[in-house]
Amino acid sequence: ENIAGLRSLLLSGSTTAGQLGPGIVDSFLYEALPVLTYDKAKQAIKSISLRLQMSPPNIPKEPFFLPIDLVRIMKEALMAAKGAFSFKDWDLLLAHAARQEGVIYPSPILFADTNWSDWSFGIVVNAATEKPQLWRLSRTGLTGAPMHEWDHVFSEGGRWAVLMTGKSS
Repeated sequence: ENIAGLRSLLLSGSTTAGQLGPGIVDSFLYEALPVLTYDKAKQAIKSISLRLQMSPPNIPKEPFFLPIDLVRIMKEALMAAKGAFSFKDWDLLLAHAARQEGVIYPSPILFADTNWSDWSFGIVVNAATEKPQLWRLSRTGLTGAPMHEWDHVFSEGGRWAVLMTGKSS
């Protein structure tokens, strides 16, 4: 409810200026929530560092942190601790650890390559509308944007099926 109100406020203030549309606002909210206090951010950094088997970095004393701040801090610490080259996919491991701590948006369902450099198609549940949307996302799912120009694909008349692997009955 609060997220829907924030989205509405951002959209109503931006449409008069003509600068921000729903795609930009939704993308911002996806990447900027949840907002963490200093103490929660410090605990999250400590827990993520433990999951990645490294010493936790110091964080600046700020009143709040966005998920992108935590990711940046951890990437800097990883580069310092592990070096620039590795056989491990630290970006993906970091995203997974941060999701386990609940400090970034849950994993989207990535299902296809977009043929645009570094983007995949995925399904994201919009935090403001609580409806699934088609998005283009980075391979880690940390950044993305809704594909509003394809909203007609999700019209009520459309039929969708989710194929899952596993035992059949």
